[in-house]
Amino acid sequence: MLVCDSYAEGTSWYGCGLDIEDNGGSFGHTGAMDGTTSTVHCDVSGLTWCLLLNAWAQDVDLDGVVKFALTTVPGQPFWQEVPLPPRPHQCVLYSRDRSQCVAVLVPHHALHGLLAEMRGQYIPTHVSALSNKHEVLFTIIFIQCSSTNEWSFEMDIPQEVIESSLQTCMKKGTVLVFEVYLLHGKVNFVIIVKHGPVVHQQHGYVVGSLEDHKRNWSDWARQHFTLQTLSMLDQGGHYCIACLLEQVGCNEIMCVSQFI
Repeated sequence: MLVCDSYAEGTSWYGCGLDIEDNGGSFGHTGAMDGTTSTVHCDVSGLTWCLLLNAWAQDVDLDGVVKFALTTVPGQPFWQEVPLPPRPHQCVLYSRDRSQCVAVLVPHHALHGLLAEMRGQYIPTHVSALSNKHEVLFTIIFIQCSSTNEWSFEMDIPQEVIESSLQTCMKKGTVLVFEVYLLHGKVNFVIIVKHGPVVHQQHGYVVGSLEDHKRNWSDWARQHFTLQTLSMLDQGGHYCIACLLEQVGCNEIMCVSQFI
């Protein structure tokens, strides 16, 4: 699929269904239909990215957008586990109508303040933690909400008490975020919950191996649960997998939490 045809010239060509760049070092494909745009790209730098958008892209060069974003990271690339220099301000990107925003690479010490600042205007729907040897960086997706949409968060929850913490949060409403990260060599979690009546039954678990996750996921899938969030921490082959499931269409409102 990556072989260069004899008639192709230069360092870029079209293979068997793939766009080839960097003399074969990078490959991927971009496609779009009315109302959707997507791209997947394996870059020569060692990074791989995939974008799935439910809208037509104004800039069809999605890979170029990602590459430009990577050039704005100060200092050495964060994926090489090199500490970043102090950032004078948070990088928060807003959609044109300001209905959505994304906070990119927020350091751990600034996460609490950012979430508190956004409360009353936006509600976080996704958090992704990047743990390396030096620090923890968070990328958060927010959507605009009314001031009546109450939500709260807990961070730096140690693994020893995560079961009781998640159960307490589920009693307040619907858990939106269940993310695991490594802080000072110890496993911690962040939970974000939207307050109010529970519409769908939720279930959460934390396991230490891929085999345990597959077994748990299979058991709950047979009970018509779907995957809501999945977060995995890899410590040199030792895993910590945090999974949040949701049963859509459940008539009985009930919160369950089981851990292994």
